[in-house]
Amino acid sequence: MTALADNNGVNGGTWTDGENLTWETNDGTVTTFGRGPVFADEHPEITDPEYFLKEPITYPVEVLQELRKFVSSFDWIHSDELTRVQMVHDRISNGCGPDNRNRYELDIDTPHFSVLLNGKGICKDFAAEFANLCKYVGVECVTYEPSFLHEACLVKIGDQWLATDPTDSTPFFLSNGKTYPVDFETEYNRYANEVQTEIDEADAGLTDDRQSLGLALTFKMTSGEITAEEYEREMQKLFGN
Repeated sequence: MTALADNNGVNGGTWTDGENLTWETNDGTVTTFGRGPVFADEHPEITDPEYFLKEPITYPVEVLQELRKFVSSFDWIHSDELTRVQMVHDRISNGCGPDNRNRYELDIDTPHFSVLLNGKGICKDFAAEFANLCKYVGVECVTYEPSFLHEACLVKIGDQWLATDPTDSTPFFLSNGKTYPVDFETEYNRYANEVQTEIDEADAGLTDDRQSLGLALTFKMTSGEITAEEYEREMQKLFGN
């Protein structure tokens, strides 16, 4: 068994075995999720490692070259899902080189797939590229918003969905603060539900917390409930100049 360090019971439990995805909840319940199926066992008809790259999308030459290099860098067709996800993690979350001090700083002309090409991007770039590389090696993965102005990923290994933050360059299972098991619907909608609760409480006059009210206004603007002008006017009332 592989014992994992730096776990303190956050997110409902700890990883006790990263090789077979064994998770121990804070109440002592132990569940082994397993590594997920080998792709070839489920899809023996697919033998081309570039199979999922042959979709009707036109990528710049340099991007397509890097994508082809990635899908040919290991035998993903004969690998289980955990191996495939870890390879995606190592390519995206660890960046493209040893010096990532400016990995979140972008030039104005940052190209598509900036993380893949340059190891740099903002959270939505890391999340989107992580999800794309998962797709190209046959793993189900989506991006979502776990918190205010932040994007991360939900990735499925076997029958279990895991939340993971591609902007965190630590190993995939070093900490349960980086990757942890979730119920898909609950986690995918968690932040939106939290914000909606704050909106409802603010509308009901149950809180005078200006930060909460400001967050509620931001959600209303991004969801189209109010216009940008209305948002600016109300934020002016809350916070002044």
